[in-house]
Amino acid sequence: MDDLINSGLSLLFVVGSVYSLLGVLFFRIWSHQKNAKLPIERDKLKRVAAQTLSEQVNEKIVDVIGLVSLSALTVTMPFAIKGIAEMFASGKFNYFLIIMIILGLAYVARKLWVESNNLIKLKLGRDAELAVASELIELQSHGYQIFHDIQADGFNIDHLVVGLNGIFAIETKGRHKRIKDDTNYKVKFEVTIHQDKLFSKDLF
Repeated sequence: MDDLINSGLSLLFVVGSVYSLLGVLFFRIWSHQKNAKLPIERDKLKRVAAQTLSEQVNEKIVDVIGLVSLSALTVTMPFAIKGIAEMFASGKFNYFLIIMIILGLAYVARKLWVESNNLIKLKLGRDAELAVASELIELQSHGYQIFHDIQADGFNIDHLVVGLNGIFAIETKGRHKRIKDDTNYKVKFEVTIHQDKLFSKDLF
């Protein structure tokens, strides 16, 4: 009976450590979604070539990484459970290892928090550039050529519009909208493309 209890405590210790890190990640995402939202609606963006395939490739990459991580966990977990169960049974705790585990989990939790912030910002930047690119497509019917993500030495140009009246470099910046603030994010712009035509549009 004692062996069963020790094994259960060991399993709880190992699984709880792993899921505590996932809890940090999901809490960060939840707290962000509770207070802010995207300034654009993804499902209304014009789709680009091979977008469905790109999304499927990204999903498969995540699946493969998950399976590799699961295989590593499957191999190491039995040994970890056995070692922890023996420690509980002996009553002699290796405080050095326990401190190392706690410090390691704290470090990974902090890195998860920081990287989740970076991921949120990267996704916002990507969606903002897709939204601008979607709007710029309309200029092609007026004789403009549109280029995106032009790479230069140490920097890039998000969008480049080339026409008879000049070359325009467009920098895109995205900002999340506060859920409780439904008015201050609205933007209106006017652009004169031809002397006899004025285009006006509400963004977002």
